[in-house]
Amino acid sequence: MIIDTAMLTTMTLEQIMQEREQAYISRLDFARQFDAENALKNAEKIAEFNKKYPCLSKPVEQLSEQQRQELATLYTNYTVNMLLASGAGKQEIAQAQEDYADASKLDNAQLEIMHGMLVAMFKPHESSYSAVANAEEEFATVYFKISKQDAENPEIIALLEQRCKTLLGQGQQVKIVVNSPMRSKNNDDQIDYLFSNETLRRLIDLNNSLHGAGMKSYIMVNEYADVIDGDMIKRSWTLKDVVVANREIDNIAKRIKEQNLSPFEAMVYIHKYITSNFAYKEGGTEECRVIPGIFKNGKIVCSGYASFVKAIVDKLDMPELKCMIVGCELYKKSLSLDMEGGHCHNLVWIKDEKYGLDGYYVEDACWDSKLPNYEQGRGFAHCLYPVGDLAHMRGMHYVQHSKGDRLSSLMFDPQEMENALTEMAKALKGEKTESAIKAYFDRRKKVKSGAEIVDRFADKSKPITMEQYIEAVKTVLVKFELCEPDKVDETAMQMMSMSSAFSRAGFDRHATSSFVTTNPNAPKIKTTNSLSANDGRNS
Repeated sequence: MIIDTAMLTTMTLEQIMQEREQAYISRLDFARQFDAENALKNAEKIAEFNKKYPCLSKPVEQLSEQQRQELATLYTNYTVNMLLASGAGKQEIAQAQEDYADASKLDNAQLEIMHGMLVAMFKPHESSYSAVANAEEEFATVYFKISKQDAENPEIIALLEQRCKTLLGQGQQVKIVVNSPMRSKNNDDQIDYLFSNETLRRLIDLNNSLHGAGMKSYIMVNEYADVIDGDMIKRSWTLKDVVVANREIDNIAKRIKEQNLSPFEAMVYIHKYITSNFAYKEGGTEECRVIPGIFKNGKIVCSGYASFVKAIVDKLDMPELKCMIVGCELYKKSLSLDMEGGHCHNLVWIKDEKYGLDGYYVEDACWDSKLPNYEQGRGFAHCLYPVGDLAHMRGMHYVQHSKGDRLSSLMFDPQEMENALTEMAKALKGEKTESAIKAYFDRRKKVKSGAEIVDRFADKSKPITMEQYIEAVKTVLVKFELCEPDKVDETAMQMMSMSSAFSRAGFDRHATSSFVTTNPNAPKIKTTNSLSANDGRNS
């Protein structure tokens, strides 16, 4: 049972503990009844599974040669379908078939890994509710959940500290999570896991005080989903992780403020800093998409770049610079309209009197981030380009519709995920034709619907001139001493040339960005699509 702010502030500790005990007893009764009612159903499901998948019903060392091959085939089909669903190319699919399809080429260790994964995916799970009866740790630990707003309230923090110390004195353990689920946030709300210095100090003091009183774990911070049980608290970020990330963002914002940059110059520096220092690297659900994970694990994908950019802009708190996060999908410009991938970037509103700017622009640090051959990043091709250029990507359709909440943009759209899993289940059963036709017409409908962001902001997004970029880039190079003083002009022009090359590789001739319409002598980039290197919101 999670004790939320309403219970904390309206009930005495004795009332809370009584209700908690009653909830635990009710859970035990439900568990016993559920197990009894479902024992027969579970047995029937397991029997059906053993009959349908004999290659998964016993250990690998007991399988016949035929069953070993059935295992390899089943795993290959599953892997290929997963690759197709994620938009993988023919070469990757062919490689998977070559690696897994022939059981004679696989040793027991490889087969055991495949066997374990498939069993976890397909085998019916017996009821785990009976485990509640043995959940002594859960009953011995009292879980508190407060919101970000609660953490900013000294009175609530003082009350929480008092209740926790009383419980610790009685020999109980307490755990606390600061909870603010992404699903409830709009994309222009303050970035996840970003706290004021005052709030962080309040939480640090609470954490230290409770440690002194016997608390064994850190205060945790969660913004992924609404916490409903103790396991979700354990999987949240530690307060230490969040403090480190906030200090890093603070340091970046402080450097920008010290140099007295204009809003446009600030965005140029943010883009340059992130693309030069953080290379695209995939991780788990959150660890590469939110700021604690980026700094703790060194992994970042497109939605992580978008979170990073917005975190700095939010911390700067400039009235002339605002930033939101945009989730989208990319589809190939082909007859099949195959999905290229999910993506995430920023929409920036900027008003800069020094440069005469006042409008909305797309900011995409991901697509300009460094690769092995471009250790300092790949220029400014995707730094504040006109919103209308989203309709002119080379080889891809840009689709974005009503991804207004943070979870759908940074992680996944729950409804889309449910639909994808349903289609995957049909495909694994052999119902491919109907699913493929439906998926194709769904893609056509999405592509035709286009992007709300273009409809709303394209007419408020005029191209930034090459001269404006050059002036801002040179200002940043000088103020942050990013090159030798006598090489500022040369370095800036090299960046402009590289930016033009990548922009021409990523956008067609109808794009209006100055990097496309000027500098015709820019070197050509040898790639089929410069955008596809870093495109996976859900990869």
